[in-house]
Amino acid sequence: MHHVYRSYFDILTNGDGSPFKGMHPFTYSEFLWAFATVLNRTLPIHDYDMKADPDFRLVIMPLFDFLNHSPSPNVGVVPHHEDFSDKSFFRLVSLEDIPSDTQLTVSYGPKFSNMELMIKYGFTLPSQSASNFMAPFY
Repeated sequence: MHHVYRSYFDILTNGDGSPFKGMHPFTYSEFLWAFATVLNRTLPIHDYDMKADPDFRLVIMPLFDFLNHSPSPNVGVVPHHEDFSDKSFFRLVSLEDIPSDTQLTVSYGPKFSNMELMIKYGFTLPSQSASNFMAPFY
């Protein structure tokens, strides 16, 4: 993963059209901190295939990022557009009847391995295979 993050850093700081080209406004360590902070705060849209949409952009949704992961979520994040106000936003919708005092959970992605969950979100699921792995820390 180090080479992937390093390539993102190089494109951001030296790529054609980069507003930071030749300026060196932040270090690679600062970039990693910012990248990890943003990456672990994004949530996927419920039942949305991001790989099929090359124009998809991740967004940070305040408070929604406090929802915990579950392989069987009871809520989902979905886009919504109001025609009368011409405004778009995200909604949290229930996927089933939810009793009171029940924790709301979303799926961070149905196909994440424990390694991917650890790298992106900082946890693993004991029920998944390959619960033990070595991950490099930079």
